[in-house]
Amino acid sequence: MSQIDITIHGVDAPAKQIPATAQRRTWGRQQAMKKGWYWLLATWGLAAATIFIPIVHFVSVPALLLAGPLVGFLIYKLHLGAVDIVTKDAICPACTQPLALEIAEAAWPLAAKCPRCGAALSITSVPQRK
Repeated sequence: MSQIDITIHGVDAPAKQIPATAQRRTWGRQQAMKKGWYWLLATWGLAAATIFIPIVHFVSVPALLLAGPLVGFLIYKLHLGAVDIVTKDAICPACTQPLALEIAEAAWPLAAKCPRCGAALSITSVPQRK
């Protein structure tokens, strides 16, 4: 995990900026595999649960049993090598409460929402000084 400096500001009030630090976490093979197995088993569990629903089980059970490996593999491939941004010491600029976020890194600036007050947030990366 590498540490990066970020700035958090509200979309409605961009003037109030809060500096914070975040960790860049990369999904490893074992973590992605665990997530893939979870979704495979969840899909098969749903297939087992629909056995008891009359008429629906004729379609749902075979479909979910066949979809399980496909869903598990796609989730594995989606998460393998993916990068998340994890904040621990951030503060929401709207409600000034501690803010713990886990966001998939897609493109900067990142968009997030405060879980307490629901304020829309924009997170930007601060360029590293040499």
